[in-house]
Amino acid sequence: MRSGLALILLLPLFACIKEEAKIAGGNASGDTSGGGSGETSSVSGTDPLAAEAWHLRNTGSNKGYSQSAGLSGEDLDVRYVHETLNIRGRNVRIAISDSGTQIDHPDLTGNSLALAYHRNYTFAPLETSPGNYEANPDWHGKSPLPALYDAEEAHGTAVAGLASAVGWNSIGSRGVAPGSKFGAFRFIFNYPSTETSGSFLAREIDQMLGDFHIFNYSYGPASSHRFIEEDDLIFETLSYGVSEQRDELGSIYIQSAGNSFSGSYRDASVDPDSVVTGNDPIYFDGNANAHETLVTPYKIVVGATNALGVRSSYSTPGSNLWVSAPGGEFGITTPAMISTDIQGCNAGMSFRNVNYPTLFNYGNSSINLQCDYTNLMNGTSSAAPVTAGVVALMLEANPALTWRDVKHILAITSEKIDGPNSLQDPTDYVDDPILNTLDHPRDQDVSGHTYDYKWVLNGAGHLFSNWYGFGRVNAANAVVVAQSYDLGSLGTFEQTLNSVGTWYYDSGTINLSVDEQDGTTGAEVSESRIWVGHNYEVEYAQIELVTDHPFPGDLAVILESPSGTESRLLTANSMLLLWNASRSSVTIPLGSSAFYEELSEGHWTLRVLDGSDARGAGTIISWKLLISGHRPVAERAYPYPPTSIILSSVPASDLTVTPVFSFTPATTSSVTYQASITTMSGLTEVTILNWTSIGSSTVSRQLSGLSLSGDTTYYLKLRSVNGLGRVSSTQLVEWRTPNI
Repeated sequence: MRSGLALILLLPLFACIKEEAKIAGGNASGDTSGGGSGETSSVSGTDPLAAEAWHLRNTGSNKGYSQSAGLSGEDLDVRYVHETLNIRGRNVRIAISDSGTQIDHPDLTGNSLALAYHRNYTFAPLETSPGNYEANPDWHGKSPLPALYDAEEAHGTAVAGLASAVGWNSIGSRGVAPGSKFGAFRFIFNYPSTETSGSFLAREIDQMLGDFHIFNYSYGPASSHRFIEEDDLIFETLSYGVSEQRDELGSIYIQSAGNSFSGSYRDASVDPDSVVTGNDPIYFDGNANAHETLVTPYKIVVGATNALGVRSSYSTPGSNLWVSAPGGEFGITTPAMISTDIQGCNAGMSFRNVNYPTLFNYGNSSINLQCDYTNLMNGTSSAAPVTAGVVALMLEANPALTWRDVKHILAITSEKIDGPNSLQDPTDYVDDPILNTLDHPRDQDVSGHTYDYKWVLNGAGHLFSNWYGFGRVNAANAVVVAQSYDLGSLGTFEQTLNSVGTWYYDSGTINLSVDEQDGTTGAEVSESRIWVGHNYEVEYAQIELVTDHPFPGDLAVILESPSGTESRLLTANSMLLLWNASRSSVTIPLGSSAFYEELSEGHWTLRVLDGSDARGAGTIISWKLLISGHRPVAERAYPYPPTSIILSSVPASDLTVTPVFSFTPATTSSVTYQASITTMSGLTEVTILNWTSIGSSTVSRQLSGLSLSGDTTYYLKLRSVNGLGRVSSTQLVEWRTPNI
């Protein structure tokens, strides 16, 4: 079990800012400290705080009751959807799994679902046997009301407001989807000391299931500076949710990327959970891949942007991001986000404080005298429900969208901020070493190695960023595309898994040495390749890296596709820790969205670099690759390939035969198999044996009658053929003949 969960919010008034436990709240209009006198809508009623809610409409002058404004147009572009298209997220249900939520707040109660939809997980799960826990029926249909005097308990109320606050009711602001309905789950609270992995897992699984269209998670593991593993049951539940829930269209799971662009901890060597005083802090760079729960194609992982249209200072980057959305900064000098708060000036985020008499947030504004709203909500905690609101608008526009359709539309319609503008050639931009190259944020660059790029242009023409995913969500673009979307265009969702869930593509034991960098010899990169025979249009790529390296926070891990796109899954010298330093080896799961819609067939190359010689060396013991995607339209009537070719013996001296080999049969029925042999002459592939039928047997096969050379690398290729003569994509394995 993870060491704990925390909310993805930031408390701006404290010097010590936790990674994923950061708050910030709402704002209002009409107060002299912020500017703006309210917004008049085309429908009856107004929302007096909406004019200061820059994420809804950034005028370049609305400050959100902070000391400065953002830039005009750096927002969600949602006004057109609300007022011209009259789309508000109607008939869409959002689950807000968070801390306590005040569902009877005047700006929320109109969109709060019936009590049966709300949950409270403070009740203990049921133990059926020692260590075996099941869902407790007392969780469902219970009020999720927060503990009034706990600032973090106000988090759920603010999250719900950003997604679903009632619009045009003459109070407060409004949600991105003001016509949507929400159910609140009180999931984050001070768990009892008796909490175990099993009891927490029962709660965690339950909050992913139910009659909702969208599930919003504005939280993450409390430990932001180390790799956090997750139980396999979580991913099985997510798989069920996207395949069975919402009438088999799939639930939409949205989660915050985290607030750990940078941070610090004290004990770097033994126990990451212990706080050691009296020593210098260790600084680290966050990566959303460090939390295994975010390494999955089934979630939309969201980073945060601010009112200036760039990455929020805290937003955790990662190759597993999908999109970014407004999250704001801290609400004091620059705008945070305006949202609902626990009512009363002695509770929530907007408590009255005489030390800050001019701030909207503390009951000193004529428009917020009862402290029902806050202007301090921020973090990727805010970016997630804002994205959930946009998805709700998309689902009103087209209720038949699948979970994959939603992801696809977000990928192709999000704005490419902080990068090439509409007048720039994307290729010119990404190739510019000044504009597009990122240096290590703590000056720990490795000579000859590029730390990261702001944007990469993949082989399918998509720009992707570890800071922004496919860009900042644009509600107008997404809804317009959703309205006329070609349902079924993505085809069937497929993964390179066999019938029992094993990943096809595995390097086997390679014990690849990863050399330490001493700062004088330049970057020395270790490489390994895997051939992928499935020809999918990629939707997501995952690897599992098995290493005995004592400090994987030194490593840069880069995955290159057959199209030549490089995705940095880990950046060098991040100082991230293992979750269990006592293990002799660990498996690190990493994911990337960067290869979207590229073709998967061909060699995938893993490159690993050790960025420091200060903390020991290690090896990559093995790695494996999982591709999620769909077949190109032209290949959907073709058979699946055979997989997992295994060479069981290599001839010691006979250059007329191949090694004996076996393989896993194609999942398509009624196929036969063909084999060929090639080698390389320089950069040219040379055919040694043309495609030859080998029948339907898949075990103990051997090709003979050959004339091979000694000490030469050859490639055995396999494919399947159906009754119509259509052939599958190709599987490949290499071997080297003895030196005779």
